[in-house]
Amino acid sequence: MMSHPFNELRLRRLIRERIRQETSKKFSWNEFLRLSDLNDRYLLEQYADERLTLLGEGSSRTTYTLTSRSVLKIASGFSGMEQNELEINKFKQLKNLPAVTKIFKADEKYFHWLVAELVKPISENEFKDIVPVDMSNKRTCISKIREMLSDESEHDPFIETLRLLVDNGVITNMSESLYFDQWGTNVDGELRLLDYGW
Repeated sequence: MMSHPFNELRLRRLIRERIRQETSKKFSWNEFLRLSDLNDRYLLEQYADERLTLLGEGSSRTTYTLTSRSVLKIASGFSGMEQNELEINKFKQLKNLPAVTKIFKADEKYFHWLVAELVKPISENEFKDIVPVDMSNKRTCISKIREMLSDESEHDPFIETLRLLVDNGVITNMSESLYFDQWGTNVDGELRLLDYGW
């Protein structure tokens, strides 16, 4: 009988947390970079498991809290390496735009890992406070947002951010970008778009 993927992920998280608690070793960048040169993502994941707090785990990457301002994302397989490479390359193109999550360090040789800005998802109510129009009717909301985007005299902070993201091709689907779960904030409270479509 096959186990449910959710139960398997939960069990792996519990095991990782137990290992980390029992070993409680310190994280060293020099040691991590030395392991990174060996081109073995399993060693990197094991090293992080023993020293960092697991923040989340998906099908292609595992994310750890590195500092109070940053996370370490380690590829879990080939698709995670591809995702890291795409994220790194996209960041290089967009790094001067507002709401783009920063990448501080990255493995640009094997794409096993990257260090990115810690972003906390926001709630629906927090998002409603940021968006300058009533969001109760999605169609009307999108129409008003589009009007505001085309009005160059409009200087609402959210609209200005959205305008730059739309003009630079980061946001291509206005409807999808107006869901609260697409946004978060960094530790300084600055708005960040969680998904750039990679």
